[in-house]
Amino acid sequence: MGRVRGVSGRSARVGIIALLVLGLGVSGASAERAGDRTNGRLHQVSDDYRQTVSEATTLGAVAGAIVGGAIGAAQGRGAGAAIGGAAIGALAGGLLGNLGGRAVADNKASYARREDGLDRAIAQARSGNRKLAELVSISGKLVSERRATLARLEQHPDDGERRRLASQLADEVSTLDSSISTARQQRDTLRSNASNLSGRDRAVLTGEADRANSGIATLQSRRDELERMRGGL
Repeated sequence: MGRVRGVSGRSARVGIIALLVLGLGVSGASAERAGDRTNGRLHQVSDDYRQTVSEATTLGAVAGAIVGGAIGAAQGRGAGAAIGGAAIGALAGGLLGNLGGRAVADNKASYARREDGLDRAIAQARSGNRKLAELVSISGKLVSERRATLARLEQHPDDGERRRLASQLADEVSTLDSSISTARQQRDTLRSNASNLSGRDRAVLTGEADRANSGIATLQSRRDELERMRGGL
């Protein structure tokens, strides 16, 4: 009976160890899959954000044209001056071609178009910032998952997984660099356009520029942490 109990005890211990090893393996694999999903989501959101900002021409040339037109009208030289100001603003914003487009029938029509254009600029600025906020959220989740992976590797070293993680981190840092560059362009354009406005329009565009700046600071911090992780591998 003692022999049988000894065998059973050893079998139980072997079974427990096997379960622990299996559990660690499953946990590691689950963490890797989670990291891969978040990496893919980072790329998706980053691409969407950069595309949104590049397509939001009111953040650049069109906004420049609107502001230029507003300046021309404010100087009291009538619709012709507004169109001239729009052309100057468009040139400053990098748009090829004349955004003035058509002659302005009268100052009232010019003002209505300006207000409509500013509303579109504000809407697109907000859209860009919503996607930037989503990117900030994804980057936070990614940093947490990478911390967990590093902690697991410290406990259970694996050269293959370490090399894989280093490659992923390099890719993620590069992706965030691109999005941070886009966000800075968005922020700077909003600030430039806001400086030529007054009242509500200035306050709104300045607020959106501040939101972009806050997102940039957070993304930069998370990008730097991922880079430190990569450097420590």
